[in-house]
Amino acid sequence: MGKRGPKPKSPSERRGSPTGVRLPSILRRRLEVAAKKENMSLSREIERRLQGSFGEDPKFAQLFGSFKTYWLFQQMAKAILSIENQTGKRWWQDRFTFDQMKSAIDTGLKLFRPKGRSTIPKRMLQEAERLPAFARIDPAEVGREAMLIMFWSLRGLADQEAGNPPKGYKIPGGAYDKQAAAILGNDFALDPVKALTNLRQRRARRR
Repeated sequence: MGKRGPKPKSPSERRGSPTGVRLPSILRRRLEVAAKKENMSLSREIERRLQGSFGEDPKFAQLFGSFKTYWLFQQMAKAILSIENQTGKRWWQDRFTFDQMKSAIDTGLKLFRPKGRSTIPKRMLQEAERLPAFARIDPAEVGREAMLIMFWSLRGLADQEAGNPPKGYKIPGGAYDKQAAAILGNDFALDPVKALTNLRQRRARRR
């Protein structure tokens, strides 16, 4: 009886056939920089990004926390685009479009709302007790504070990139954060710095 050959590879393990793609020089350079940063070949980086266009890139789970969160946000984005197409306006430029966008997001989230009462986890209460009073976060406001901190950071990063860094410290940020800051950092209707300050001052007065 002859020897068996090697075990067949799965479709994901098989090498694909070469495919020639003509790329603009600027795009190729950006891909090369991204590939070097991820310590992979140019062809693997192109393959990874093409897979990502179908929602199959593991990085989506890393960026969004889970594939479920990624797909939920993708459906929300589609709903927002549909609303903007109907109103002919962007959600950040028109109040009616904004209100309908908010309604769509609220509706999407409610479809997945867990049953039962909303109860603060014991670990959050215990963690809050371990912190000094000035640094203590009210567990009931952790969602609001988390979002304000996120946008406070983007606002500071946008000012920093514009040559007006916050006094006394530098806000760290990679290329992804800087891009987000450039798009979002100067368009707030409500100043996240003041909102965060007011939230913490109200909390301090309650203690």
